[in-house]
Amino acid sequence: VAIFGNGYNNSEADGAASATGGAVLYIVGLATGVLVNKIDTGAGMAADPTGLGRANGLATPAVADLDGDGIADLAYAGDLFGNLWKFDLSGAGPAAWDVAYHSGGVPVPLFRARGADGGVQPITERPQVGGHGPGQIGGVMVYFGTGKYFEVGDNVAAGQTTQTFYGLWDKNDGAVPTFTRGDLVQQAILHELAVGGHDVRVTSQVTVDWATRYGWYLDLYNT
Repeated sequence: VAIFGNGYNNSEADGAASATGGAVLYIVGLATGVLVNKIDTGAGMAADPTGLGRANGLATPAVADLDGDGIADLAYAGDLFGNLWKFDLSGAGPAAWDVAYHSGGVPVPLFRARGADGGVQPITERPQVGGHGPGQIGGVMVYFGTGKYFEVGDNVAAGQTTQTFYGLWDKNDGAVPTFTRGDLVQQAILHELAVGGHDVRVTSQVTVDWATRYGWYLDLYNT
């Protein structure tokens, strides 16, 4: 199958406009072109955090096989509203595949990316998924950066929101996640210099207490 997000501008009047402007994951059979499943996060125009009723859109997903059997178990993807979504594809068939977490029947993201000022940080890049490390029991690490560069005003230097690179521990324990930026350890860019004709950044290596924290974040310079 092909697994992909619905992308952006999905509410444009192009003959197939979305009525809700939601962020949606599609799973399509490669041999037949038949829609296997369409998983709607429910985060559409009505959920626009700016209150402007903008359409949302799901970016490219990262698909993970946790048990090494060659079959997808999970998918992670971000949206324009700063939500990092986790999709559970481990069920016996397409009818069982869904957004991994719900609260009161409403889909809940794994994480909401917000800057130090509370501003929404859009996620338009494909995440990367890696194994957990020392001090962590089970789950996976999910890495992604925030930001976008395709809408009007994105190329204006002044007034931009500071973007961030995140490393999140998804415990994958079935519990609805509630952690926020405040539950992560802050890393920092300490120096920028040129070495051998290459620009190099030196970052901090603050130890993460995995008993109380869910990962780390690194704010990018906004100059």
